[in-house]
Amino acid sequence: MWVILRWIKSNSYPLLALLLFIFSLNQVLRYHIYQHSLYFNYSVSFFRKIDNWRTQITSYLDLKEQNAALFKENLNLREQLKTNRVYNYIPWDSTIIDTFNADINPRHYKYYPAQVIKATTTTKDNYIYLNQGSNHGIKKGMGVFNAQGIVGIIVTTSNNYSRVMSVLNSKFEITPMLNRLNLRQGIINWTGLSSRMGKVSEINRTEPIVKGDIFVTSNYSTLFPPNIPIGKVISVTTSNSQPYLDIDIEFSANFNALDYVVCVEFVKNNELKSLESNEAQ
Repeated sequence: MWVILRWIKSNSYPLLALLLFIFSLNQVLRYHIYQHSLYFNYSVSFFRKIDNWRTQITSYLDLKEQNAALFKENLNLREQLKTNRVYNYIPWDSTIIDTFNADINPRHYKYYPAQVIKATTTTKDNYIYLNQGSNHGIKKGMGVFNAQGIVGIIVTTSNNYSRVMSVLNSKFEITPMLNRLNLRQGIINWTGLSSRMGKVSEINRTEPIVKGDIFVTSNYSTLFPPNIPIGKVISVTTSNSQPYLDIDIEFSANFNALDYVVCVEFVKNNELKSLESNEAQ
């Protein structure tokens, strides 16, 4: 206490000057209209900036929860898409069927949300690990994609985790579709050089594929629903000595920034495999 009093006594003149300055400033701002309005406008502007910064910081901290909510909402919307229903279509039947009625038209696919907990992009054979496993309905052979495009295929599961063979894997291959040409041809695989670049091989050089075309999943696939983006053509090279085009694509999914993904199950896959095995006999 005595230390504080001695400090005040030794600094009494500067403190008195400061108090007089504050008192004078207060009198000016209170009784002079111009100075008062100027002070009011600047103070309002300052506190608005403070509120704006606070809102931005709060919004940034809430992004994870907002992304999770949006992801679930998008998944619910996907559940309602017409491409997710079986069309009981008979050419000579004029009856209109509600394709959104799950009781009449069972779904082609089931979707399971998951979050990436680990991913590699720099090795020859890259894998992705998810925080959902067999306890959550995840099974080997499910396709995995996100809002941007395809991501990979489930190869192993445990009770609470699963491992995905990434598109960035030397063993991963998929036959794409090009809607503009109604073309289901070729094989897409990773070049092994960049996490954003891939190759499309075995497409006839007579096909008029151009830069900017987007390859998507085919409706013949049982791994993915149709029209999930795979990649965009960035260059096409033709050689008279080769029967196929040399096509470079940029993958739709950004494998360096994976977060939420969807695991998809073709509901009647076992029935289809049974039918195919009977045909092989």
